[in-house]
Formats: sequence, C-alpha cells, structure tokens
Amino acid sequence: MQYLINKDVTVELDENNGISVRDLSRMMLLLGDQKLTIQGEGYDVFADGDNSLVVVYDSALDAEALAKEHDGILYSPLHDTALAQVLMRKFNLQLSSIVTINGNLNPQWKAERLGAFMALDEQYSGLVAPQDEPLAFVHPNPISAIALCAMMAAGIGRTTFIAFNEAGNASLQYMAHENVPTLFKKGLGRTVFPAPELDYYNVCGVPNDVLDDAISKARTEYEAAKAQEQEQEKEKAKQDEQEKPSAPVPSDSM
Repeated sequence: MQYLINKDVTVELDENNGISVRDLSRMMLLLGDQKLTIQGEGYDVFADGDNSLVVVYDSALDAEALAKEHDGILYSPLHDTALAQVLMRKFNLQLSSIVTINGNLNPQWKAERLGAFMALDEQYSGLVAPQDEPLAFVHPNPISAIALCAMMAAGIGRTTFIAFNEAGNASLQYMAHENVPTLFKKGLGRTVFPAPELDYYNVCGVPNDVLDDAISKARTEYEAAKAQEQEQEKEKAKQDEQEKPSAPVPSDSM
C-alpha cells in the first residue's frame, strides 16, 4: 500500500505492513519538519537549516564522497536519539522496555500513544478521532519503535472509514488495523463503511473531489443498509403483533 506524503514523496508498506529503511528514514525526517531536496540513486539529501543532511542507503556507495559532494553532513536518522525525542514530543509518545514475554527473556522496546478510546467498554458507542486512538509498536530498537509509532500517528498503516451520524452527515475516520475489529460492534456495514481508496491520502489529506466521490459511494451503501434495517424492524413488529395472545372471549353461560 502506498501513501502520499507530499507532492514529491510517497512511501510504501508491503503485504506484511513492513517498510523499507529508506521510507522509514524519510518519514522520520519529514515528520521532524525537514525538507527532502534531492532524491538520488541510493541516497537522499535533506535541508536542515543552513546544513544539508546526506542519508545513504546503498552500502556500495561512497558515503563520505557523497557528503562532500553535497557539502553536507553524513547522517542516519535511525541512530539519532534527538530526532526520536522530537517525534515523541510531537506525537505524545511514551517509550517503555519489555524484558520478558510469557516468562521468556525477550528484550524489546514499546512506543505507544495512549488515547481516550476504550475498545473493551461496551458503553462506548462513538468512533475515535485520529488523535484519540491508542497506538503502539514493539521493536528491538527503541528509535525504530518510536519512528514506526509516529508514522502510524501520522496516518500510515491506518484504515480509512466514512461514518454517518444520526442526522446522516458524513465524517472521515481512521483506525489502526489492529483496532478495526471493534468497529463490528459499532456500526460497520450500517453507519460505518470502509473507504480503502482514501488510505493513500491519510498523511497529506484527501482532495475534495476524491472525498466527495467516496462519500457518495458510502452514502449509497448507508441508505441501502438503513432501508434494510427499517424493513427488518417492520417485519419484526408484524411478527410480534401476530404472536400476541388473543383476547379471551366472554362466555354466555352463567
């Protein structure tokens, strides 16, 4: 799945939601408000104030020579704790260590963002806004865990839905893949409809014409589901009426 970040950059997740080192590095710097100025064969150059950051991905390249050529600093975002802290503050992330899993030694790091969403609370009937959804990512490397969780917070790896309220007004909703099953209890197929064609725009925002088309398609499904639900309610009311016990008939005998 590809995601549009800006007019010059897209990043891609594979079928297992994995991401390349290049795309993850790019996302760290772009989310840290750096500007990609050169996309070379096996390397990128970012603008950082008066300096240039040269990020080399191909080990066959002469990294030092590239840095000198672009009058920049040889740099690896995946080893920069300061950049990771910037992302933690920007996306309100927490980092914790995991020492064992099921009693077995398995040291890893968990980056997470806590939110107001209560997936297991049966009284919770609303949908989450992007900033309210809890997110977490576990990785052996703490900086990678932070980067991947920040990436999800920005919209990558999250699924897009169109939801309708009681008045029939549509809104855009996002959910991380692992939280999607909770939607089955909260209106999926009745008031909430998948819009996977919008996932591509999760980070940069959906163009109005594309969004209008998606809402129109979802509204057709919404109206059909509403009509079916109303028909089912009528059938149930009719059946309940037929099953009512007959009123007793008064006897003529004394």
